[in-house]
Amino acid sequence: MYFNDTCIVNIYVPSGTAKRAEREDFFNSGILGRLPLSPTELILAGDFNCVTNNNDYNGQRTCSRAPERLINGLRLKYAWDIETNQHVYSHYMPAGVARTDRIYLSEDLLCNKQCAETIAAAFTHHLAVLIRIKLATPIILRGSGRWCMNTSFLKDATFRRKLREAWNEWTKHIKRYPDIMHWWIHYVKHKIKLLFTRGGAERNADRRRMEDFYYTVIYDVVRNPGQHANKILKLKSLKAKIVRLKNTSTTGDAKHR
Repeated sequence: MYFNDTCIVNIYVPSGTAKRAEREDFFNSGILGRLPLSPTELILAGDFNCVTNNNDYNGQRTCSRAPERLINGLRLKYAWDIETNQHVYSHYMPAGVARTDRIYLSEDLLCNKQCAETIAAAFTHHLAVLIRIKLATPIILRGSGRWCMNTSFLKDATFRRKLREAWNEWTKHIKRYPDIMHWWIHYVKHKIKLLFTRGGAERNADRRRMEDFYYTVIYDVVRNPGQHANKILKLKSLKAKIVRLKNTSTTGDAKHR
């Protein structure tokens, strides 16, 4: 994928000791067809499913020198800050922890790097690796799009009560308009949208507060000392709660479309 003059290559390398030869072939030749033919800025990222040095794992892990030969040949630089994040990993397993999720940048991009960090992601058993890069590229601003009424709110007794109270208030303004049609188009439709929009904002705020709480606990589990096996159980439980929270929100949004 290209973003202006920058080529972004996302990879997933075969995992496990049994696929060592397949993994070596991928780095030595398989990946070449995915790389740009002409010189350009390059971001190579993904799950490498192996590490190249002792700084990137703690415990049992698959090591390989093939990625290092590839990275050196492409003149890429590791985007992770080992010195400032030496105890932070992206993959937690019963056998240990490792930074198998890696991002490599060409030298010019590395100079524009703002930060590198891991963030919790409920959709995977890995932590996501986030790199912020400052690019001299104009940002395209887009509108908010078409508004759709979330009819799932009507299943909420509290919201239905608010709607009835609001409707009783709105009907008092009919006499200010030539007829009901004008009252509906120029007054009620706006009020309905405003009521549903506020209801959605309140519901999303509650969901975000709960989600932020779960993520805060995830970061505490990752950064505090403890057995890897116990950490994995806690992380799975917290991520499952986030997934359920998102599914509940998504299901409600989907039903009204």
